[in-house]
Amino acid sequence: MTQPTTQATWATPADVLALLGQEVTDEIVGTANTVIEILGGRIYSIAAPRTGARDLEWMKRAVVFEAVWITGQPDFFTRLDVQAITEGRRSIGVKDLSLMLAPMAKMALRRVSWLKSRSLHVRTPFQDGMSPISPDPDSSANDAYESWSPMAAGWG
Repeated sequence: MTQPTTQATWATPADVLALLGQEVTDEIVGTANTVIEILGGRIYSIAAPRTGARDLEWMKRAVVFEAVWITGQPDFFTRLDVQAITEGRRSIGVKDLSLMLAPMAKMALRRVSWLKSRSLHVRTPFQDGMSPISPDPDSSANDAYESWSPMAAGWG
């Protein structure tokens, strides 16, 4: 009896066929998966059990788009990292990942939760004004700026 095969990539050739209607080999999907793992910062075999359904779907789509895009890139592994090409007086710029990442895969990776910004808002006088009031309503720093009165007789 043979062991059932388990999925080892974010997407399969069947996913590529279902989403984009193109047939690709396991090797192409494996290559696309490796690229997406590097750029997405998550290895399927380690991260998949702890990844939510939404992120699983976006990673699958990123691999699907990358797999189809790679098939049209015969020199994918032999390219140079070019910043600009000069043609006479014109200069043509090449964006950072445009030689490695399919445009639709890039869009899918932008929707993965762990690649989104996690910045916190820090109060600044430019955005929040010069008020000394704390953003925390329970902070004792706000006491001097509030009017206090007893709630009712017997409370206190």
